[in-house]
This record gives sequence, C-alpha cells and structure tokens, in this order.
Amino acid sequence: MPYKIVKKGESTILKKNIYPVKFIRTLEGGIAHLFLCNNDLRYVIKFKNDRHGTKELVNEYIANHLARLLYLPVVPYKRMYLKRNRIQSINEKLKKRFKPGNQYASLFIENCTGLPYPLPSFEKIENPHALAGMIVFDHWIDNPSRDYKNILFESLPKGRYHIHMIDHGSSFPGGYDWTAEKLKYGRGHVHDTVVYQWAMTFLKDRQLTSFIRRITSLSDQAIVKVIHSLPNDWNVSREEKDAFVAFLSKQKKLLPDLVSKFIRQYR
Repeated sequence: MPYKIVKKGESTILKKNIYPVKFIRTLEGGIAHLFLCNNDLRYVIKFKNDRHGTKELVNEYIANHLARLLYLPVVPYKRMYLKRNRIQSINEKLKKRFKPGNQYASLFIENCTGLPYPLPSFEKIENPHALAGMIVFDHWIDNPSRDYKNILFESLPKGRYHIHMIDHGSSFPGGYDWTAEKLKYGRGHVHDTVVYQWAMTFLKDRQLTSFIRRITSLSDQAIVKVIHSLPNDWNVSREEKDAFVAFLSKQKKLLPDLVSKFIRQYR
C-alpha cells in the first residue's frame, strides 16, 4: 500500500508506521473519530468494533479499493494497526470501547464542505467527470447513502471545487449487517438524493454509459484480489468473500439496465 498521502503542492510525507498521537473529536454520527497522527496529518478513524461493527470497515475497504482501480476520487486511506497500549494511550473515554487490530483510517482533507449552496455550476467543478463515475459506481456497489454529506467539495482558488467521494460503509446488500445470504439474494437500494439531482442537471447520458464500460471491463480476478486482501482480523469467512465476488460480478452484468432506469428517472 502506498504511504504517500499528501495534497498537491505539499512536501512528501512518508511513514510506514502511522499511528494516532492525539484525539481531537468525535464526528457527527458518533462512528468516526478525528485524530492527529505521528506524521502531522489528521485522520478519521473508524474502529472495527464500533456501533456498526467491523462490517462497516469491510464495506469501506472494498469500496475504496475498487474505486481506486477505476480512478475515482476517493479519499486516501490506510489500514491502521493499533495495539492495545496505543488505544489506551490516546483517549480515556475511547480506550474501553475499542479492540486492538486493524482499523480503517481516512485522511482528513482540509477546507471541505458537503454539497454547497448555492449549488455550484459545471464550470466550478475541477473534476466533473468523476460525478458520472460516482453515480455508476454507487449502482455497482449498491450504495444507498450518497447524500449531501457523503461527498466532499474541497475549496480551490477562484471559487472552484475538487470533489472527493466518502462514506461507503452502508454499501452492499444488508449494509452494516450483510451476510453471504443477503449478498446472494439482496436487491439494490440506491436512493434518490439531492446530489444525483444536482449532478444530472449537467451530465450527459453518454458520460454515464461510458463509465459502465470501465466497470464491466474490470476483471473478476482484480475483484477477487481486492476481496481476498481484507485483513484477517476482520473475520470475513471464505464463504462471505466468495459472496462479495459473486455479487460484484452479477452487478456488473446488471449495470446497463440499472443505469438506464436511473437515466429515465431523471430525464
């Protein structure tokens, strides 16, 4: 996994053993916690036994890896391994709640907001092509929660924005409570959101259908590699891993129909 996690124009910071040194605050929703780490960057950490359980971390991990294979703008992350004494040292209130092991840590990007108002125009977005990819990707991984908070707009000079995709923890059939059975028989639950409504005011249908081809051209071997790279201490069984692979393979075949239905809804 690459350790270079810096923004454009900043010096490169390389550290293999990144760990939190100061608790800053718990973010809205009570699941994610903001820490300053030993590389002087801030990370949002989701712990493996928090309220939504380790399955949320599995969802985040799979979604992030797949999105990176498709060159989508997900926030950089790392598996952050924390020993018991490290957890005990960072915050008195948190030390009794969390177990040691691999946690999911996302880089905290400064100068960001959710979907801003007034809604930005196409010309204000530095990476507008990512919006079509995001919509098709959400249908592939069955992400129901692309609301105004689950997309970041990083402020740039001259009133422009760079888009980042965040929070895929409730993706896949079953969300935080997926099982092999739910992955096998679950149905899509992508919801209408203000983010989609805004994006579809300037996206062309061909931009969406073009991204379908990018996903369908992703090999099953690449998907298998992602699923089987899950940390062992997240306790995903072989049956469950096979169910994830089967679901994603099936969804690839369904994408043309799913996206066609989505386009009809917004046109």
